[in-house]
Amino acid sequence: DGGRPMGRLYTDMFPRPNKYGHFAQFSIYPRKVWVDGSVQLPAVAIVANFRRPTEDKPSLLDRDEVETIYHEFGHCLHSLLAGTRYARFSGTEVARDFVETPSQLFENWFWDREMLRTFPRHYRTGAALPDEIIDRLLAVRRLASGLKAEIQLYYGLLDMTYHTDPDGIVDTTAVADRLHDE
Repeated sequence: DGGRPMGRLYTDMFPRPNKYGHFAQFSIYPRKVWVDGSVQLPAVAIVANFRRPTEDKPSLLDRDEVETIYHEFGHCLHSLLAGTRYARFSGTEVARDFVETPSQLFENWFWDREMLRTFPRHYRTGAALPDEIIDRLLAVRRLASGLKAEIQLYYGLLDMTYHTDPDGIVDTTAVADRLHDE
């Protein structure tokens, strides 16, 4: 945008006492246009819990951690690149069905063969991932994908059944058990 800042990104990447143990992205404040026409730029934070580097080894990330940081960075981009006028519609303040879309698109980019050839490097030699390793990574991703799809189908049926009951009185446990067996 003409070299002007579009927002602020803060990072909190390593564990510490009393910090929860998962990864997340938080909007600190959203983009908005004030009544006088001035723009409040968004500010976001990525909170992670990577292993701390040591004197002889950097903080090496496993595949799940890299995929997760891509996912959370997708949320950051969603917030930082918001062009909205009203804070209520800025970044991740969107319909629930859409809030995960940018993050999942970015997360899936991690699995692109060409991308995997560009950035993962051996921390000592600088060597790129060999094609054999990339092939194995991509095969592992597809492992149990049918079961994952079936679980998502179950969740969708569960949601539809709960929310379309004619009288609105639902024994959620009985419905969940019945659909699971089906």
